[in-house]
Amino acid sequence: MADQPEGARPQPQIALARAKDFRTAFTNTFRLRLGNNDCSLIFGFQTELANQQALLNEEVELVMTPITLKHLSEVLKVGIQQLETALGAPVVLPDHLVKNLDEGFVVKGTPPSTSGEKSDKKK
Repeated sequence: MADQPEGARPQPQIALARAKDFRTAFTNTFRLRLGNNDCSLIFGFQTELANQQALLNEEVELVMTPITLKHLSEVLKVGIQQLETALGAPVVLPDHLVKNLDEGFVVKGTPPSTSGEKSDKKK
């Protein structure tokens, strides 16, 4: 094909089909679970209750490879850039979300950090 670099594999044609149990769910919270060979995004909906309590109802878990998670991350970065351009303003995270960005993500088989410091160990 003339549009592809020399030596590149041709991309297969992909047919889109929707599963019978496909559904749309609104989410306002998520958790990331990292494993040695897989990653999960668990989406849910948090409802504020009385007495400064909240109920977190987890609705769906998406399990993927680390490569797919990285690809998703890059696609989301581009999507946010396009959204901010369309809005004419940045999407600003509330302070309570920014301060918790690096908490609670442990790869299975590694001990959690007890001091709140990030681990410098490479896998």
